[in-house]
Amino acid sequence: MSKNPAFLFYPNDFIAGTNLMTNEQVGKYIRLLCYQYGQGHLSEEDMIVVCGSYDKKIFSKFKQDEKGSYYNERLEEEISKRQKYCEAQSNNVKKRWENHNTTVDTTVLPPNIPSGNEIINEYIYSIDNDNLYNIEDVQTDVQNVQKDVQNAQFDEFWCAYPKKMNKERARCAFVRIKPSEQLFAQMLEALRKHKQSKQWQDAQYIPYPSTWLNGKRWEDELEEADEPSNSTFNTDEFFQAAVQRGRRQ
Repeated sequence: MSKNPAFLFYPNDFIAGTNLMTNEQVGKYIRLLCYQYGQGHLSEEDMIVVCGSYDKKIFSKFKQDEKGSYYNERLEEEISKRQKYCEAQSNNVKKRWENHNTTVDTTVLPPNIPSGNEIINEYIYSIDNDNLYNIEDVQTDVQNVQKDVQNAQFDEFWCAYPKKMNKERARCAFVRIKPSEQLFAQMLEALRKHKQSKQWQDAQYIPYPSTWLNGKRWEDELEEADEPSNSTFNTDEFFQAAVQRGRRQ
């Protein structure tokens, strides 16, 4: 896991711990804390570079490790706490999606829209890089992707449906269905067959799209339209038959 870009700062504790320092000493102290956070334990040379010389009040805020490097114990604790917190958040997200199998419903995605697993993995990656810590944010973004998918599906359905009436009512009906990839493909195939059926050859018998959706009409058994005859009218045969009838008369 990469380093967290921030650490918790407790103003009251800081003020109480630095009330006998000058403003210049406080500034140097803050800079040393930032260096420790970004670079780890500090050498004596690092301390002197920031302080200008040995400063007892500032140096007293730091302990030395076994290598003689300096570190602020409170900051070290806060770094450790934050690290554990971020790891816990990352694991919670992963477990939540594994337990509930929460992904975008394997639907046909519009261009440039990542799949459910991709969006989840993207945010788990963000959590691992300490840019996101709230699982509700992950859920919100997955829901937004689901909405984009549904909108794309509905647009495709609306484009294919021959009677374009009451679009918003049809959209509401479509959203309630929340079709999976398999169901959506079934709906489009059924719609294709409905458009070829006998009944739908007369526009007045085509139901409103919201009616078709609410009635689950994609499950209907259809009577296909009569196929046009391939036979052609033969003029020669017609006149020959007419001549034969005249001779009999």
